Amino acid sequence: METFKSGETIICSITVKDEDGALQDAATTMKVAIELNGAEIVAATGMENDGTGLYHYDYDSDGADYGTYDVTYVATDGERISMQTDKFKLVP
Repeated sequence: METFKSGETIICSITVKDEDGALQDAATTMKVAIELNGAEIVAATGMENDGTGLYHYDYDSDGADYGTYDVTYVATDGERISMQTDKFKLVP
């Protein structure tokens, strides 16, 4: 888990690969959601596509509460949904 100072922009990023390990885009959508202590901070929102299979979302932590945040990435391909989780810590 990475630690960031309040006010920093936190770049949440993920790669999407096929079963052979090659980069591939999420066919329908790639979204991210961020929570702190079970409270929704960022509702599921689209991520920027930086190239085939590469996605990011910039979270501006200015004024955000300190603590450990949960990040959920959701890739949708038709009716198939894949999820991955991550965490980061925000300190003064």
